[in-house]
Amino acid sequence: QEYVATPGVQRAVNGNGFVDVSWHGIRGAEKYAVYRKYATGQWTYIGVVDGKTLTYRDNNVSNGGVYTYTVKAVKNGVYSGYNTTGVSASYVSVPGNISITNTKVQKK
Repeated sequence: QEYVATPGVQRAVNGNGFVDVSWHGIRGAEKYAVYRKYATGQWTYIGVVDGKTLTYRDNNVSNGGVYTYTVKAVKNGVYSGYNTTGVSASYVSVPGNISITNTKVQKK
């Protein structure tokens, strides 16, 4: 059976309603399978991208959540191992439109 190297997960960065995950590519990988765990839970498969794509956008995040991500490379049907520590991101939502009206400042 062929050996497939484990991708090194670079980072997980939160955005407005998502977390972007990126990793180092593996020569010859046909696709990458992305996994996530919430807090201290179990790894769960969340998606796949082709072998030329080295990022994944997770749109299924909740405010205040701490998510950890890892990736497996796939080559000729063989899956690599994965980094069991992964890379974490805390998702904090960006406030929407904020309006302040009728504000008075009084000196005491």
